[in-house]
Amino acid sequence: MATILIIDDDAEVRDVLSAVIEQAGHAVIAAENGPAGLQKFADERPDLVVTDIIMPEMDGLEIIASIRLIDPHARVAAISGGGLMVDASYCMKTASSFGAFAVMQKPFKIDEVVETVRRCLCR
Repeated sequence: MATILIIDDDAEVRDVLSAVIEQAGHAVIAAENGPAGLQKFADERPDLVVTDIIMPEMDGLEIIASIRLIDPHARVAAISGGGLMVDASYCMKTASSFGAFAVMQKPFKIDEVVETVRRCLCR
């Protein structure tokens, strides 16, 4: 069993991801924004972080960069559905260049989430 930190400003997405990941046998820590997520990362040192890219206050790219400063070997997966000014594929490419191990585009399928978590934890 691994501990997974989910950072997403959308409560519904957080709840769905939490349920899917817990059903796959992992413990979940959830945060509603970047600053809270970074604090939980520093306090808990989870095995994997799953972060949304487009969020207010602090976006997922800032989160990935900040996590890399705390732990250069941290495992991070990024999710995004895009936004008003940016499409999801651009977000995914950028997240990968920032060091995300995996990327998922919203809307995602349950089996995709489980497989992405498995792949990230095996790296």
